[in-house]
Amino acid sequence: MVMTSMCEIVAYRRYSASIRVRIVDAVFSDMSITDRFDEVADPVFRELPEDIATQVVYVLLVAPDESDYDRKYEFENPDFYD
Repeated sequence: MVMTSMCEIVAYRRYSASIRVRIVDAVFSDMSITDRFDEVADPVFRELPEDIATQVVYVLLVAPDESDYDRKYEFENPDFYD
């Protein structure tokens, strides 16, 4: 599975050992959440150095047309749920 050239990837470090990642891509439109992780995220994270990969604590894989407001809001405003 290859992401499109129009994908949007956002990642940030929330704490010293906490990385959050969001990937928005049209390729996810017809995929289940499990398939999205298995076919896209898992292979990408396997290429990361182990010390970085173990710090990824939140991964959000969405299609541009999805309106899962709660998950998008949580990604952008993690302190809201603390």
